[in-house]
Amino acid sequence: MPELPEVEALTTLLAERMTGQPIPRCEPASFSALKTVSPSLDQLIGRVSAGCSRRGKYVCFDLDGMWLVAHLARAGFIRWHDTVPATTARPAKTSLALRVGLDIGSEFDQRHDLTVSV
Repeated sequence: MPELPEVEALTTLLAERMTGQPIPRCEPASFSALKTVSPSLDQLIGRVSAGCSRRGKYVCFDLDGMWLVAHLARAGFIRWHDTVPATTARPAKTSLALRVGLDIGSEFDQRHDLTVSV
């Protein structure tokens, strides 16, 4: 599990890259990783990222008032891609949980625990 300075650096990077960007794509790859089903992940599509912050070791994405909250757990991480992979999100050896695409053609993958809340 990453230490707090690493989580802080990650949220700073994500805030710089995501703030003001619409979310056109949100693909769950592992339903077992989702902690809630209401609201559905489809409700994140079209929302604009208002920022990213840290609450302890949780990474919190503000998406127009709806929050996507990720915990990095053991061996969990968020990986940024400058270009969206051509393949659809699906579980792999590293337990892919969610792939979120941005209007600028970038995306991030979340591995392991994930919570969506309003």
